[in-house]
Amino acid sequence: MSAVFTSRPENYKRNISEGRRTVAHPAILTGPEATEPGVVIFAAGRLRMVLPAADAIRVADAIVDALETVQETA
Repeated sequence: MSAVFTSRPENYKRNISEGRRTVAHPAILTGPEATEPGVVIFAAGRLRMVLPAADAIRVADAIVDALETVQETA
C-alpha cells in the first residue's frame, strides 16, 4: 500500500473544483494495426488521459482501494 497523500490546504478549492469537473467517457484507442476499447478522462474541460480498458479497470480498482483505506483511517 502507498503512503497516504496529504494535499495542501491552499489548494482545497481548486481540488474540489477540478474534481467536480472530472469526467470519464468511453473511448476507442486507435493503434497502427487495430483498435481497442478504453476510457478517456477529461478534467476541467481538458483531455488528461486515454486508457486502454485493462488499465482503466486497474485504476478504478486502485481508486476504490484508496478510498476504503482513507475512510478506515479518517
